[in-house]
Amino acid sequence: MDLKLEVVLSSSIKRKKPWPRFCWLGKEKESVFLLDDRRISEINMMSGRTKKRTPKLHPLLNSVVTMASSHNGMWLCGLLVSGELFLWNRDKDLLKTAAAVPQVVQVITDVQGNAMRLSLQVSDDGMRVFLVAITGQVFLWECVDVRDLTGVRDGAVKGHWAHIQPLEDSILPSSQDKEASQHTIFIKTEVMGDACLSAFVRMLYILKLNASVWCTLRPTSTT
Repeated sequence: MDLKLEVVLSSSIKRKKPWPRFCWLGKEKESVFLLDDRRISEINMMSGRTKKRTPKLHPLLNSVVTMASSHNGMWLCGLLVSGELFLWNRDKDLLKTAAAVPQVVQVITDVQGNAMRLSLQVSDDGMRVFLVAITGQVFLWECVDVRDLTGVRDGAVKGHWAHIQPLEDSILPSSQDKEASQHTIFIKTEVMGDACLSAFVRMLYILKLNASVWCTLRPTSTT
């Protein structure tokens, strides 16, 4: 199968500080945003200039631990140092917040100074948020009333946190596994309905020999 790609627009970002990620946010008001764990800027793809402030989000950024967007670009979710969540809808410019629980606050404290050890993922409808520590601590937040998310005003969203325990024979990464990585994705199928797949990889060995690269992956657990 041949896949032909065409460059329709090329732009140079006029900012010295690097950005590790970008994402599309919104459907009716679609824009490209540059972000890392504590910064977010909207970029004008024609000029390469960035809009430094997003009014609804700017007051929160100093307290953000990590952020992530939904796969469809409808929601941007962030975890605050207080353990609270925020959910921002780009199209409607709505900001929703969810309360913290002590277990999540403890996880944030444990990884303080190393946000890369946390992974955050939000479902396309904003109803679920998956929080994972690389050491295998898994939390799922679920909205209990969709009207809280679809309402036209900013405000709190009712929801509950669940601490998901791994199987007893699961071997998960430890804080000493510097090479460990984790990836999460929300999916929906006719058979499974709404589901969240999360994979942990404990070690990655790469050996280069005679111009060939051999990789050995040792997955430890899938939730």
